[in-house]
Amino acid sequence: KVMTYLECSRPIIAAIENESELVQTMIADGYGFQTPVGDADALAELLVKLADDPEWKEVMSKSASVAFEKNYSASVVLKKWSRLVADNEKRYRIV
Repeated sequence: KVMTYLECSRPIIAAIENESELVQTMIADGYGFQTPVGDADALAELLVKLADDPEWKEVMSKSASVAFEKNYSASVVLKKWSRLVADNEKRYRIV
């Protein structure tokens, strides 16, 4: 689902654990925020802030689009798969 949201340039507010790789990535790339699991007030606060601040939403939306293009676009994924196949051909001497 996250990749779909990024592809659609949608900011992400996730109620997940702080230690997750997703939290680190979305905050570093500027397209999302995390709220503690079960903290409805924190989630509501971020949703209201996002709804009330169109400029902040726009910045996060652009960041989501950039993150998608950088990490998950078809050309990027195909290059990664090509490298993976080539590496495994060498490793296992597949002809």
